[in-house]
Amino acid sequence: MKKIALKLPTSPKRFAAIMALTAAILASIGYWIVRLRAPEAAPVTMPITPVVPASATTALFGDRPDLLPSAGNLSITGVIIAPDPLDSIAIVVEAGQRPRALRVGTAISVGLRLTEVHPHYIVVSDGERSTRIALPPRTPQPQGANADVEAAPAATSAPE
Repeated sequence: MKKIALKLPTSPKRFAAIMALTAAILASIGYWIVRLRAPEAAPVTMPITPVVPASATTALFGDRPDLLPSAGNLSITGVIIAPDPLDSIAIVVEAGQRPRALRVGTAISVGLRLTEVHPHYIVVSDGERSTRIALPPRTPQPQGANADVEAAPAATSAPE
């Protein structure tokens, strides 16, 4: 039988390279042994909540779920949209009062202010929170200028 002689490299650079390679291989083997023997961790599940802007649901379904038809004793009957948003006007009705035309920034009542006017809703704020109030849906108007006025009976003159 022949003896196998282990011959160490004579160059210090070669010796250092072989030692570094051996250490890297042993470290990799040790890492995978620990990794494969470790108990399996439960998968982390996070609830998926899609963030969809309200305008997207409006475009799909045609409704505005974030709008209130009125806020307490307050409702709107119309809006006038101006090129400058601060000049826009909303016709606001409080319960038991006459309709008022209010410009953006005007106080509606004590502590309640009109902050925004949009084509289909207004935004009112009490300082801490804002509320959207929807413009009532349009009802189709009857055809003709005097369709809603009943025809009055013609006046007949008595013979003389």
